[in-house]
Amino acid sequence: MSAQELSHDDREARKELADAGFPSLHRERKELNGVKWLARFSTAWEYISNRKGAIIALVGPRGTGKTQMATELARRFLPIWISKERAKPITALIYWNRLPAHLQTPEMKDAVNEWHDYRTRRKIMLTRESMARQINTLAPLSPDQAVVWIQTAIDRNWRGLYPPPNGYARQESNTKRKQDTQAKEFKSNVSPRIIT
Repeated sequence: MSAQELSHDDREARKELADAGFPSLHRERKELNGVKWLARFSTAWEYISNRKGAIIALVGPRGTGKTQMATELARRFLPIWISKERAKPITALIYWNRLPAHLQTPEMKDAVNEWHDYRTRRKIMLTRESMARQINTLAPLSPDQAVVWIQTAIDRNWRGLYPPPNGYARQESNTKRKQDTQAKEFKSNVSPRIIT
């Protein structure tokens, strides 16, 4: 079967099985047969699917289908696992650990924690897909630029990360600019006097 003929679920399952280290020979769907093999497969599946967890030991001589059984159990469990993983909320630590190494600075860690707290307060759930998109957006930036993007998103009540309107510099608030202008005017109008 060519890669184009595979369904999205099959491609995703194949990728997950490869990432987990299952041999390529066993990642292809195979016709399962043998009365004993199918009975043991059903028993193992009952333990895995009906409980909170289970450890299954597949023991036997070489060539009896242990690896294929492990692969098929994993393949059958994948949709359950993937749906549970997608439903888990993303923590600031998960987000931090997924960032490229060049973005893992103390300032960026503070910004990620602030971003996570902001989204939690606003009840905006961060999914794995949105986290991946955000990290891909931040990856080409320097740590300073990424911090500004996150701070701008929080300051402007944005749901996602976008380029700041004025490039990479954080726009000063009008109040701050007025205070700076007033301070400069005050300094220029003052002449020093000595009072005795």
